[in-house]
Amino acid sequence: MVEKKNVIKEDTWQLGYNHSTYAKAGNFIYTSYHTGIYHKESELLETIEAQTEECFENLEDTLKAAGASLNDIIKTTVYLKHIGNFEEKQAEFQKMDKVYERFFKAPFPVRTTIWTSFFLEECLIQIDVVAFISN
Repeated sequence: MVEKKNVIKEDTWQLGYNHSTYAKAGNFIYTSYHTGIYHKESELLETIEAQTEECFENLEDTLKAAGASLNDIIKTTVYLKHIGNFEEKQAEFQKMDKVYERFFKAPFPVRTTIWTSFFLEECLIQIDVVAFISN
């Protein structure tokens, strides 16, 4: 049996997409579309550091609702906004990576990082994860 839920943070700006925030299949949890564009009071977060931190706070809420935590993450996919030249991309990646490291301890989850464009111009990052809960 697969459990699918939409976890909406109270007072968080939402577009109302037609998807679940997570799906739980057995001991695996798959998340979707976790961004950090806006903080609780719809305050626009403009830096990659602030948006990355908000992504993880939103992921934390979603995983908690699914009976898991950030410690249960085994795979992350990080989507970064496609910007400028190589040096600019590298600088944004390093800023994101410093925040990312605060949320994990070794051994780290496996990670794929992708440069892309987003529907919303303000969006600098999205993160999807796969978590595993052992019984």
